[in-house]
Amino acid sequence: MVNINKVKVYDSLKRIPNLRCACCGEKLIDYGKLRDTWALVERPLSKVMSKDFKWLENQNPELYNLLDTLAKENPNKSIDKIMKDTQNYAKVRDLIDIEVAKTGISEGYEFKRAAQSRTFEILMAGRASLKSASLVMKKFAKFKHFLTDKKLKVFEQLQIYAEKYPRKTLTEIVNIDDIFKFHSAKDLLQRAESREVLDYHFNNIEKMIKKAKPESLERFKDLKIEVLNLFDTIRDKNIRVFKTKEIYRNALKECGCEKSERKIFKEIDSLPETFVSHDTFFVHAKNAHYNDSAIISSIFNPKVASVEHIIPRSKNGTDNVSNYIAMCRNCNAKRSSIPYDEFLLYHPEMKKNTERQVKVVGNKILKGELTPDYKFYPMQVSLLLKKYTNGKISPNLTNYCNKMLEKSENAIAKNSEKLSEIKIQKAEYTKDKHKLKEQLSDIGTKLDNLDLAKDEIIKNNTFNKIVCVEVEEIERINILNASLKAMKQACNAV
Repeated sequence: MVNINKVKVYDSLKRIPNLRCACCGEKLIDYGKLRDTWALVERPLSKVMSKDFKWLENQNPELYNLLDTLAKENPNKSIDKIMKDTQNYAKVRDLIDIEVAKTGISEGYEFKRAAQSRTFEILMAGRASLKSASLVMKKFAKFKHFLTDKKLKVFEQLQIYAEKYPRKTLTEIVNIDDIFKFHSAKDLLQRAESREVLDYHFNNIEKMIKKAKPESLERFKDLKIEVLNLFDTIRDKNIRVFKTKEIYRNALKECGCEKSERKIFKEIDSLPETFVSHDTFFVHAKNAHYNDSAIISSIFNPKVASVEHIIPRSKNGTDNVSNYIAMCRNCNAKRSSIPYDEFLLYHPEMKKNTERQVKVVGNKILKGELTPDYKFYPMQVSLLLKKYTNGKISPNLTNYCNKMLEKSENAIAKNSEKLSEIKIQKAEYTKDKHKLKEQLSDIGTKLDNLDLAKDEIIKNNTFNKIVCVEVEEIERINILNASLKAMKQACNAV
């Protein structure tokens, strides 16, 4: 039985708390909680119109006037709260679409992308001017444990700056010249250091090739350029390392240097993950004119929970919960349209993490923490994963199924006991019913007898009345006779 007090309704798998990404295995941030926290530090739209939307006044006066009107009608609401009204949002979208159409972009994907981009820019601008950095960092500190690597370093650095400049906003801090120069210099040094590490390992590879096959040295120098291009085109380290090894494996096979493969792959594993450091964030934030919203979003959004469609919607995949696994946005972007067979080669850890996620959801179902809609989720999603990964991901649900059977058997036993109790009660009620019928029958008979007695009484009362009248008449006649007799005697005496 589901405990009603514990049940929570989740419109999607990503809303279930305490899940880990099915790919990387890291904790997922609940987007709803992130938005609620963000709302606590937003300023009303009316407070930021003159500053953050000034550029819009000349570019699109109609849109500016509409937003200005909405701000005046809702003086204490942020743009997010104003846009929750679908009519307001539709008006803004219509004006943006009209503007995009005027630019000559009028068809297909480009039109849609441009319209979405402009809408996003408008909505984000409404959140540009927030409260002090110290307050913002204090509110978002509860999500700090979700961050790792560079994002964690960025957040910790912003915490330091928030203490140093408590009255400034994050945007103002990022645009301080001394801070920009400091991080810009560090970024250049770290990039140079990463390049030196990369050159060191490539030089080791070239030495091994020169020793084994000197005539193939030029070929491997060209491979270095090809690998450097991968750093620019592929952000996913796992995919980049996999493709780099594949390139070198083929080259070593052609050159007959297969014996050096293990040592060369060891050098490839030691290549730097990326040239980007946490200092790069501060440089890019200023150059790209990040506002407070963009700063916070770029830190936390990669860890926000999203749903991955096992069967893509392009292949008639449904939006049913049984077609979902939960991933962080970063991993979901990496997955994109890459087939599962290939993606699992780049991310072998996904097998273990996905199976663990299915088991976690199963445990929550067994504890009665989810609605009955999730009851068959573990079995349904396991079958889909097994099918679309060719058996590479196949969660073991033996324990879950056994416990579900045990719960079902217990429920059946309890229902049987209740049924027996109901049958006993029914038999007792039947006996009582018969007794009541007998009593009612006796009462009916008694009522009939009472009716007869009543009739008799009424008859007797009528006879008595007649007798009384007759007696009265006789007495009156006797009195009259006595009077008449007395009068006769008097007459005779005279």
